[in-house]
Amino acid sequence: MDCGYGGDESATYCGQMPNSLPPNLIFKCPNQKTWIYVDRVCDTKNDCGDCSDESVSQCPACSGWRCDTVFFADCACIPRSRCRNGIQDCTDWSDENLCD
Repeated sequence: MDCGYGGDESATYCGQMPNSLPPNLIFKCPNQKTWIYVDRVCDTKNDCGDCSDESVSQCPACSGWRCDTVFFADCACIPRSRCRNGIQDCTDWSDENLCD
């Protein structure tokens, strides 16, 4: 309960999630079974499982290093803090050889 009077827990909002929520608050993943709140879109985490919530067409330019990643959760952008750290994040090792 976030509201003192419990309004955020009412059946109006929580009854048939996510359909009971305003459409501008949710992002429906392409599989139509999964959904996330819009504040989790473009957060560099693969919430939908297919990276659709982190897609180039959906998100601004990568603020880190763009590559095909070896970790499922990264999609195609890793934080620059993981460049040249001795751990392979990109399939082509560009995070260790090219990224600065």
